[in-house]
Amino acid sequence: MAHWTPGEFIGPAGRDQTSGTPKPAKLPKGADDAGLGARLWADSARLTAVTFEP
Repeated sequence: MAHWTPGEFIGPAGRDQTSGTPKPAKLPKGADDAGLGARLWADSARLTAVTFEP
């Protein structure tokens, strides 16, 4: 069984990471931006009318 580090990105192994068997991959630019993540989360909750309370 494969093991990976928390926070590691798993993506397609093919050319330009667009297809293929999953493997550890390079994190897309901006994917670790906390501000953008918070905005996406808030917009998703607003658009779906579904909230998550941890």
